[in-house]
Amino acid sequence: SGGNPPPVTIHTWLERFNKQKPRSFGKATAPVDADNWISHMEKIFDRFLRLAGFLGAAASTEEEQAKNF
Repeated sequence: SGGNPPPVTIHTWLERFNKQKPRSFGKATAPVDADNWISHMEKIFDRFLRLAGFLGAAASTEEEQAKNF
């Protein structure tokens, strides 16, 4: 029936984020442990930024976005 797709909510983004299985961070026994966790999280966020840029231009509906995700 046309029109604009429904807005993507923060809940949708959080579900997608959790699907990436981010590691939790409680404590580090060495600085490298914290650095590794930060690197892991940065990769996930970078992936989301690239995906958001790509999907914003390529997919018009939430269903299409989910299919490409």
